[in-house]
Amino acid sequence: MPVTQLNNPHQMEFTWTSFVANSRVQLILIAYFAIMFLFTRLGEGGLANFDDCYYAEKAKEILLTGDWLTLHYDGQPRFDNVPLFMWLMAIMFKFFGISTYTAKFFSALSGVGVVILVYLFAKYLYDHWVGFFSSFFMLTTPYFLKYSRHAMIDTTLAFFFMLSLLFFLWALKGRYGYFLLFGLAVGLSILLKSILGTFPIVIAILYLVLTRQWRIFRQPLFWAGIGVTIVVAAPWFIYEYVKYGQDFIRIHFVWLIYERAFVQYSESRHWYSYLDYLRILWIDYWPWIPLVTWSFVISVRDYWHSRDQREIFLIIWIVVVVGIMSLANEKKTWYLTSAFPAFSLIAGRYVTHLFSEKLKILLAKSIVLVFFVATVVIVAFPIPLGKERSGDIRGLVEAVKANTQFREPVLNYKLGFWGHRNSFLFYTDRSLTRPAMDVKSFKEKLQENPTLTCLTSKKYFHELQQHGSWQILKKSGSLVYFKRKFSN
Repeated sequence: MPVTQLNNPHQMEFTWTSFVANSRVQLILIAYFAIMFLFTRLGEGGLANFDDCYYAEKAKEILLTGDWLTLHYDGQPRFDNVPLFMWLMAIMFKFFGISTYTAKFFSALSGVGVVILVYLFAKYLYDHWVGFFSSFFMLTTPYFLKYSRHAMIDTTLAFFFMLSLLFFLWALKGRYGYFLLFGLAVGLSILLKSILGTFPIVIAILYLVLTRQWRIFRQPLFWAGIGVTIVVAAPWFIYEYVKYGQDFIRIHFVWLIYERAFVQYSESRHWYSYLDYLRILWIDYWPWIPLVTWSFVISVRDYWHSRDQREIFLIIWIVVVVGIMSLANEKKTWYLTSAFPAFSLIAGRYVTHLFSEKLKILLAKSIVLVFFVATVVIVAFPIPLGKERSGDIRGLVEAVKANTQFREPVLNYKLGFWGHRNSFLFYTDRSLTRPAMDVKSFKEKLQENPTLTCLTSKKYFHELQQHGSWQILKKSGSLVYFKRKFSN
């Protein structure tokens, strides 16, 4: 009898169907696939010069200086970033060593967290099927996967951004204590990306106003949550102001938040530049941007007819992030990472309503099978999961350290300064000077300090060979590391 049951195809089909349709199983599978996609060979390929090495160097200098409050770069205080992401990275460096993997760890972990939160968010607002398909869209968005495998802040910000909004929705169900956790998550978001971390508060207030939930503004725990945000975020800003005064204000608020966002390049800006993110998303957010665009239109239509508060919440989320960021002059797709979960949620909600229960189960089986095969392939085969980054610099590390002292400058001949400085400093612990752009100025700098070692490209090294005698210390890719050859 047991043998008959085990070989009954209908019984096996029922078991498999129950498996993929179970919400707990779905969540476990989503988390497993997210871990596999984001952590497999995470330490390969090196760190990108921008912005990975810039943040990683600041994290490393926390350990070098012992100063956990003021961030430093090349030994000098820097006020452009708030510290939480660098704190997390420095903790990894301290306990597990300085490496590509430890630099990227919290970004990848946050990516896993975002995918899980997408599922939980969708299940809370709709059902577990919307959660499954929304998570699928999140996990198959190449731009999200790419930057979750970088040592960059934006995916970690998206995690705390989502967490704060989920706490906010839970609090609206009468469990007002969650307003305190909402405030905590917003405070941590501010410590990740300054003013951008306040967006969940903007979304929350707009949602309360548009849905006329005025009673919440009379709820003491709501304002207590705002107080928690201030208690968590304000001390760092106060400390930096007390210690550095107007230098901190001028760099962090005037230059970074105001001038860089709204003044820089404004003279060449046209009115249609405010729509640039719509164009950028149609370039970068494939394959799902057509579906997301149509789903957004459907969500607006449905809200217009039904006044469904779930729809207006997601609409506000998208409009606040994309709309406010569109006001800034500088536009990068990763600045919108906090909106990506909302994109996935409206797409998941739309497609789920199109499918019958039978088709949902069939698609779920197919997705699980394809994802399982994909995880086997990326683990078993040496398929590149990212670009090789800073390879030329990394190939010079041993030679540079053998020929220089810690923090000793290396003379730069015609190399782009910011295009090489971050990775050179992070990997070698040596400074790269601003470039000498002609032979005369290069030789003048060498006369001031004849023992300096030098760095240039192969192309420019051939040019220098006509104007002196040089000893090549190391070649790596397109770079040549060398010094002046002294006659005996």
